Amino acid sequence: MDQYPLISKVTKEQKLSWRLFLLFSVLVLSILPLYRYQNYGGWPIGELVYDHTRLGKAFFNLEIPDSDPGVVASVSYLFDPFDVLIGTFGMLFGIRFAALLLPSLLGIITLILLYNILGQFLPSPRYHLLAGLFVLTNPVFLAVFSEATNLTFISTLVTSGIYFFLRKDRLWKLSFLFFATLFFYPLFHVLLVLLLLMLSTGHEKKKHAFILSLFLIAGIIVSLFIKNNLFYISAPSLLVFIQQLFSDLGGKFGFSIFGMFLSLLGLFYLIEQKKVTHTIMFIIGLILLFIIFISPIYGIYFIPLMSIAATYGFFSLLKREWKLHSLQNMTLFLLILGIIFSGTSVMSRNATAAPSSEEVSA
Repeated sequence: MDQYPLISKVTKEQKLSWRLFLLFSVLVLSILPLYRYQNYGGWPIGELVYDHTRLGKAFFNLEIPDSDPGVVASVSYLFDPFDVLIGTFGMLFGIRFAALLLPSLLGIITLILLYNILGQFLPSPRYHLLAGLFVLTNPVFLAVFSEATNLTFISTLVTSGIYFFLRKDRLWKLSFLFFATLFFYPLFHVLLVLLLLMLSTGHEKKKHAFILSLFLIAGIIVSLFIKNNLFYISAPSLLVFIQQLFSDLGGKFGFSIFGMFLSLLGLFYLIEQKKVTHTIMFIIGLILLFIIFISPIYGIYFIPLMSIAATYGFFSLLKREWKLHSLQNMTLFLLILGIIFSGTSVMSRNATAAPSSEEVSA
């Protein structure tokens, strides 16, 4: 199903779905920058952003550091394209404004591309819009695109690469450029891209997928001889990991419990309808294992799969014949309310996060 709202003819219902999604995306991702500008003097949240902005500024002053200032131990600095990006925006708009605005701008770009990608795997504009809104309100997505870090930039790179790869014209070759940029980061991102390509590839794209996979595998082999940063690994205790896995329990990069419930319900529905093959189940299981045993921050890669499954889960509940319609309506209302609450709680937590203008000036 081809759906590229920005560049091709679409139906009236598809246009309405696209416009609503774009409006919601801009509104939601504008809340945090406006709040920080109004109440915190425009200072962006987080600590890493200040290291990135300093490095970006140093690049344009031709002052390349020998070690990474964001690491306590003496670690050699590895070039990060995000430093150049935020440094460029800093020269144009000022460092503080660039660090505050860039996450929302990258988030909107990512949402636009993801919306186009999701449209190729869903049967109607109603499913398409709901899946997009599930992405927008996902706590992991909101956490990643609240703070200017290289994970924000990596997420946009991966989405851009998959978007261009799925195109059926010559522009698909641009995917090589976006995926090649990933080699400046831990190679685990490239491994996850390989898994996602296996999920998103139709029969007509198998040749392109094979060529791109060879390119990525060759890049991994070469990179292993140059650097040793395959993974970003965190090994918390089981209790801490469970807390990190769900935003409702305080996890910074955690999923919504209600969203996870809908996703599991949708997965069971897809299995029952024989729309999910054993290969897809195996790949989804691998991605989940990576998230569980390596770090919850990689949950960002699970969002498109989760949003598609949650959409089918929601409509399976909606179409199911209930003996009590009031109970059906109450169930759906509570699920949607819980998903919205998870997203708004993350936004509220991030909006008031350190540092304040007083802490920065001190």
